[in-house]
Amino acid sequence: MLTTAAAVTVMMRLWRVDWSAPFYYTTDSIGSAAHFKTVLATGWYESQPRLGFPYGQHYHDYPFSDDLHPAMAKLLGLFTDNWVTAFNGYYLLTFLLCAATAVWFFRVCGLSALMTVVLAVLFAVAPYHFIRNEMHLFLSGYYLIPPAMVLVLRVARGESLWGRRRVGRGFPGRILGVLTGRGAATVLILALLVWDGVYYAIFCGLLLAAAAVLALIRSGDWRRFGGAVVGGVVLGLWYVVALLPDLLYARVHGSNAGAFIRIPNEAQMYSLRFSQLVLPPPNHPFPPFAQLREWFDNEFPPAAEHPALGLIGTIGFLLLLGFGVVSIANSRRRRRAPAPGSRGDTIAQLSALTWVAFLLATVAGAGLFLSMRIIAIRGWNRMSIVIALMALAGFGLAVEAVLDRLRSRRAAGSDGADEVPRQPSSAGRERLRRALPAVAAAAVLVLGVADQSLTNAIPDPGTAKDFHSDQTFFAGLEQSLPAGAAVFQLPYRPYPESAIINGTSESDQLRPFLNTTTLRWSAGGIKGRPQTDWPATVSGQPASDMVNDLAVIGFSGILLDRAATPDGGTAWTTELTAVTGPVVSVSPNGRFAYFSLKRADQQVRLTMTPAQRAAEAARLTNGATTTTG
Repeated sequence: MLTTAAAVTVMMRLWRVDWSAPFYYTTDSIGSAAHFKTVLATGWYESQPRLGFPYGQHYHDYPFSDDLHPAMAKLLGLFTDNWVTAFNGYYLLTFLLCAATAVWFFRVCGLSALMTVVLAVLFAVAPYHFIRNEMHLFLSGYYLIPPAMVLVLRVARGESLWGRRRVGRGFPGRILGVLTGRGAATVLILALLVWDGVYYAIFCGLLLAAAAVLALIRSGDWRRFGGAVVGGVVLGLWYVVALLPDLLYARVHGSNAGAFIRIPNEAQMYSLRFSQLVLPPPNHPFPPFAQLREWFDNEFPPAAEHPALGLIGTIGFLLLLGFGVVSIANSRRRRRAPAPGSRGDTIAQLSALTWVAFLLATVAGAGLFLSMRIIAIRGWNRMSIVIALMALAGFGLAVEAVLDRLRSRRAAGSDGADEVPRQPSSAGRERLRRALPAVAAAAVLVLGVADQSLTNAIPDPGTAKDFHSDQTFFAGLEQSLPAGAAVFQLPYRPYPESAIINGTSESDQLRPFLNTTTLRWSAGGIKGRPQTDWPATVSGQPASDMVNDLAVIGFSGILLDRAATPDGGTAWTTELTAVTGPVVSVSPNGRFAYFSLKRADQQVRLTMTPAQRAAEAARLTNGATTTTG
């Protein structure tokens, strides 16, 4: 973890960053940051009354099982109430956690302590981590993959996933043995894996099934196969438990089919490609490699979220694929299989699992058929981090096999009778043999970190400038409005997952929320319900009608995001100014403009009784006149 911390510090140039701003402040990073802010403010992420006014934001409508990461935000909340600190802190913590858990997997694979440390660092700072960064913060927290792959490797070896420790006699001893045994560890790992994210749970679950089938073919042990099946059932049950609050919410409030939409064809678009795995990652520190990758992604789209293994991972990946092919070619010549748990046996198992992972996730692979009929999952390219873990292990095992052979040859040479004059002394040769693993490990670490030091790993100073512009503007706006005032946001954009406009995403609507503490905002309600989709209808009217309706509902003003309009907000500014009066304030970077609805509110108060206004507001918002908890 210390070595990883040092590597990350250098790779991200942490001594240069502005710690008062998020490292990334665009697209999905804003949505993840909103989860952190909500958890710190309310205790959990599922309900945020300050978004989607007046109905509120209810994330039960957008079910996902990634609750481990909001739980980590809650844990960090014990030390800070600043969402920026917690957000950046958790991103950095994911590197250390990935390194720590990878140690266990590499040691189970039989790697030496020294090589384990090196490969754990490279796994933690994989290109995948920097490509995901805070934009896909929950995917960056892939630290449950190594423990899950330990279970997969155990099944592949024919070992049991279950059992208890013998810690004493009698009933208390049996209970303690169950709670501290291998079976309890299996249940805990599978639970945390589900809460780490459905993608990683599905990937490792499929590899668990493949490992069980391979072990059954090799050994014919149905008892062990049954144990693996039980593991799969436990994984499925934990997924149901994770989604249970969302299922209960849907039963009470009705389902929301429009919130979470997946098209099977997307699984083809976001699948793995062999070339994308083995080519240099985007933003490679060596400019010719970066240009090669940019040219390839432009000439042979889609980029599919830029999966890449890095140089060390690519070598290991190719070695494992090649080992599988050679093993099949030599199957008739082989007299006996490698000893269970040996280096050769582990390489064979990793090779088979790597082939399965690749065939599941590649273009038109088996994963596409699963997406078509069984599971609503599209990002099969995200299997690349699972492949990276196995590839690094394969690389380490291959390097240590070569080193062992070199050392054995040197040892055999030193025992020979025909010594060549001027050979080093026996003590010198012994020191050389002992130093060889350390030299090799250091070379792998330096080469791997240098290769994986992507330029986009370094936070952009412009991000902090953009963030502080928003801070200044929205702090001033909050001071000028009464606590709890509601602001309508233009243009209307369904949330989450709607079209990109001029390089801006629907998550940009959450910027005002991130930079205020009392104001309420129209955006951020989970799409698919009439109570959250009503702004589309109201904002589609002529400006005069829209302003009147917003005043009736209770909004104090309108916020225009000029960057999210085709003409830089010119048309909206002209129409709104004619009805509301001139722009009240503009953000320092010119992106946001605020219009007051004071004039319209006064008119409504003169022409409508409170009862009439409440009834009309309920009609306009489809009954969403109050925010439910």
